[in-house]
Amino acid sequence: SEITYTYGIYGRGLSLVQIVTVVATSMVLPLIPLMTKMLAKNEKNEARGMIEKTHYITHLVSWPAAIGILALVIPINIALFKDTVGSDTLGIIGLSSVFTALVLLGTGVLQGMNLAKVGAYIIVGGTALKVLTNYFLVAEFGLIGAAFSTLIVYIVLFIVNSFMINRALPYSLCNAKITKFVVSALIMGAVVYAPSF
Repeated sequence: SEITYTYGIYGRGLSLVQIVTVVATSMVLPLIPLMTKMLAKNEKNEARGMIEKTHYITHLVSWPAAIGILALVIPINIALFKDTVGSDTLGIIGLSSVFTALVLLGTGVLQGMNLAKVGAYIIVGGTALKVLTNYFLVAEFGLIGAAFSTLIVYIVLFIVNSFMINRALPYSLCNAKITKFVVSALIMGAVVYAPSF
């Protein structure tokens, strides 16, 4: 009963993550055949532009949403679940949604580049890493350890995906616009969090 209760609290965060990742998912589905078509025609510049544009949109949507969830996690927890239990865990899982969205996008790009096997191996490696980090972090820190494990795994998956995509087709991974999104989202989060503080 304790395990079921604890997993129920962790599940609260997973439902919030879906809000952020739905945008990335909706972009991935049409992106895969489009990327395959462009690369089949050797339109590398167009494919590069498509990768950069989809990353741009994902960053634009994901950072404010994730930082917003992190800043408002206590009121959101009360509004949706009637208490503040597990708010710290929900906040960390909410923050990981940025990288979850970017991993979804990166996996879709790899599939579009006919590197589906590479994407699959990366996901399998991520699963092994999740088991390993859960084993140590949950034992040491409890439920919030599972949330940090999720964050770590998705950051690693994002880095590996980006490396593999960049190796096959170099593109601009981070630029001034994306930095502005992150900084703006952090400022927004601080302002939104101020009344709760």
